[in-house]
Amino acid sequence: MRITFKPYLLERRQKENGLYPIYIRITQNRRYSLLYTGIDIPLKYWRDNRKFGSWIKGGKKTGHPSADVYNNKIETMILELERIVLESGDNLTRKQLVKLYKGEDNGQFQSHAERYAKRLADEGKYSSQSQIKAAASKFADFAGEDLRFNEITPQLLNEFQEWQKKERDNHPNTIRKTMNRIKAIHNDAYKKDLATNLPFQSPKFEKVSSVQSKKTALSIEQIRDIEKLDLDEGSDLWHVRNYFLFSFWNAGIRFTDLALLRWDNVKDGRLSYTMGKNDKDKDIKLMPQAKEILEPYRKKLDEKYKPLEDDLDAEVIEKMKAKEFIFPIIDSEFKDADLLEQKRKAHSGNARTNKLLKDLASEAEIETNVTFHISRHSFSRWADNGDIFDRKDIQGMLAHSKMRTTERYLASISEYNVDDKMEQAAQKYEQSKKENE
Repeated sequence: MRITFKPYLLERRQKENGLYPIYIRITQNRRYSLLYTGIDIPLKYWRDNRKFGSWIKGGKKTGHPSADVYNNKIETMILELERIVLESGDNLTRKQLVKLYKGEDNGQFQSHAERYAKRLADEGKYSSQSQIKAAASKFADFAGEDLRFNEITPQLLNEFQEWQKKERDNHPNTIRKTMNRIKAIHNDAYKKDLATNLPFQSPKFEKVSSVQSKKTALSIEQIRDIEKLDLDEGSDLWHVRNYFLFSFWNAGIRFTDLALLRWDNVKDGRLSYTMGKNDKDKDIKLMPQAKEILEPYRKKLDEKYKPLEDDLDAEVIEKMKAKEFIFPIIDSEFKDADLLEQKRKAHSGNARTNKLLKDLASEAEIETNVTFHISRHSFSRWADNGDIFDRKDIQGMLAHSKMRTTERYLASISEYNVDDKMEQAAQKYEQSKKENE
C-alpha cells in the first residue's frame, strides 16, 4: 500500500514557550503516523502548502531566521523515509517505517507500550493486552507515535483528556479507563528506568472523575421468559440461552471463563474454576437449573467418545473427556492450544453471542439491550432483592475482594430493588380510588 509524506504543523500541541512542533505526516490507506522533526516554530512562519522545500517562510525581514536550515532538515528526513520505503518493498507498513527510521528507542512511549502489551499477552492476560494496545493507539493518534516519556507532561495529559471528550466524544468513565492504562504503561517504564518523570502524580494533572453508571439487569420474570422459550435443541439461540442462563445460575460467570470451562471443572456436583480477571479460585455448588443445562452437553460428549470404548480403557476415555470444553464456544481442536489463542477464540465467541442475545431477547419480548454480562447484573439484582442472601454472601459469590466494591456494584442496580414496592403502592392507590368512588 502506497505511503505518502507531508510536513505537518501540529497546532493542538502548542508548547509552553508558545512554539508549535512540526511533524512529518506519514499516510497509508487513509491512516497516518506522525514523526517529530525536532523543529518548533511560531505559527506565523508556517506555510501549509505542498511546495517541496519551502514549508517554513524565509526572508531577512519577515521570515524565520533558520528557515533554510529547517527546510533542509525536513527535506532530508523525507528523502530518507522514501529511501527506506524503496528498499523495504511493498509490504512495509507506516508503523514499521517509523520504527526503521528511528531504530529501537527504549525512551519512546509507543515502543514500550507494545512490549508491555506483549508481556501481558505472554502472561495470558489477553483482555488487558487488548485494552493497553487500544489506549496506546488512541494516545498515538493524539500525540504522535514518536512521543518520548520525558515529553509526557501534566499539560499534555490534560489536553489528551480534553481531546478525548471533544474529538472522540468519549464518556468520562471511558476517558478515565484510558488514562489509567496510559498510566500503567508509564509506571512500568518508570520501574525499568526508561522514564524519569511522574506526570500522573503532579497536582497539575486534572484527573477526570468517574461517573456512577447504572447497570442494566433483567428481572426474575424476564429470566423465566427466556427459560420458557421453545427453541430447537442444538440451534444457535438454544446454545446462547444455555450460556446466559448457566452464567446466571452460577453467580454471573464472565464469558471468557465460561468459554474456557472443561469437564474437569465439574466434580461432585460442584463447579470449580479460576477466574481469569483476578486469578481467584471459584467453587460453587451446581443448582438443579445449571445441572439441567449441562445434561445435553454431557450426552453429546458421551456419544463422541462411544466409538472408542472397544479400543481404550474406560479410565483413559474419562481423562480424555475431562479435557474437553463444556460449551461449543471454542472448537475442540483448540483444547491443546496456548491460552492466549484460546482467549482470542473466546473473545470472538463473545461478540457473536452478544449479537445472538439480541435475537433471543426479541423472542422473549424483552426490549432491554441484553448482553452476556447482564447475566451477572441480573443475578446480583435477584440475589439482593430477597431475604435469602445478605451482602456478605453476595460479595463472596461475585468474588469481590472488598465489600465497598460489592456495595458500589449493587448501588448501580439499586433502582430495581423498589420495583415491587412501587407496584404495591400503585395497587394500593387504585384500591383506594375505587373505595372512594
